[in-house]
Amino acid sequence: SGSLRQASLFLRDHTDLLALPLETLDHSEPVPLHQALALEDIWFSYPASEAPVLRGITASFRPGELVAVVGMNGAGKTTLMHLIAGLYEPDAGTMRWDDRDLGLEPLSARWPSISATFQEFGHYELSAKENITIGALGEAESHDAGDVRDLASKVGLHDVIERMPFGYDTVLSRFFEGGSELSIGQWQRVAIARALYRDSPVLLLDEPTAFLDAEAEAKLIDSLRLERPDRLTFVVSHRFSSIRRTDRIIVLSDGVIAEDGSHEELMAKRGRYFDLFNVQMGSSTP
Repeated sequence: SGSLRQASLFLRDHTDLLALPLETLDHSEPVPLHQALALEDIWFSYPASEAPVLRGITASFRPGELVAVVGMNGAGKTTLMHLIAGLYEPDAGTMRWDDRDLGLEPLSARWPSISATFQEFGHYELSAKENITIGALGEAESHDAGDVRDLASKVGLHDVIERMPFGYDTVLSRFFEGGSELSIGQWQRVAIARALYRDSPVLLLDEPTAFLDAEAEAKLIDSLRLERPDRLTFVVSHRFSSIRRTDRIIVLSDGVIAEDGSHEELMAKRGRYFDLFNVQMGSSTP
């Protein structure tokens, strides 16, 4: 069948993954971010691409900042998040974690210090508790039930899970007896909870609320500020009503940072962000 043929294309990826030596998986403790995560003249192109996706990105981000990354489709927002996460290597430029040059370290060295939720998030046929805690490698024996419940409450999942047949021990799949299935919006909340549970000093949320309503997104962004005030958080979103609640907004356009500032500062400039905001909000601010 077509689906079997499509799946067979990924068999090589599966065997390559199984062949990786265990020492490539870094289980070290997260490294605190004290001063800044700095990007210096970062360039990146995809293989066989004629033009770079990112062109000379330079910016510095401090602990405690809640940063929105906005721009049209194809502006490079997700690519930038993947670079920061260590999923890609830049073609040129330097990324610094305080005084550390991340280019001199293996990509896996930064993974314990970064949590992320991307647009395509995992749906694991595990219990609700395991779905939330699975990203905290090496801590299987120390998961506190109270912490898991508190975090589920913050993302609006606790009541949903409590109504399941076995509560937090319910397998999130109807393929198993006594299991339950979630809606796509509820799965997205699980993914957000999983990223938060890792408690890393840098958090990347790429379209984390695409399946949530505007009120739920606003509550989530407000909770990010309170949940860990010293964390550097990036939020990629197209919903400008929520973006305005962040501390700082980076506007990407054609692979460069076109504008950088707070909502009020960028609106006063009447530039790219001003136009995007007014188009979405349906206004014509003078």
